[in-house]
Amino acid sequence: MEQKALNTNTKDKAPISAGQVRNANSRTIFSNALLTSQFLKNYTNLSIFSDVKPGDIEDVTDRYRAFLGVEFETDTVKKVRVNIDGSPQDVFVIPLIEHKS
Repeated sequence: MEQKALNTNTKDKAPISAGQVRNANSRTIFSNALLTSQFLKNYTNLSIFSDVKPGDIEDVTDRYRAFLGVEFETDTVKKVRVNIDGSPQDVFVIPLIEHKS
């Protein structure tokens, strides 16, 4: 997956986190492998994501064509390569984020 401009801070070229992206929404975070890996490591509190890297994440979101050729986006789906009990396995992640004001 191609990394977008969100992956580095232009001032000092240091990696940025989702908290540094103004008005970050789930599409912004999950369209970028670096931000997705940071989210999975830091916010899910699941041990299987503790060592996930951007290269372990593959976007498998499918698009489909509805009646009359209108294109809709489906939910974001990520295939994440993790180690469970020392064995590499694929885990599919569908983010469902509730935004509160």
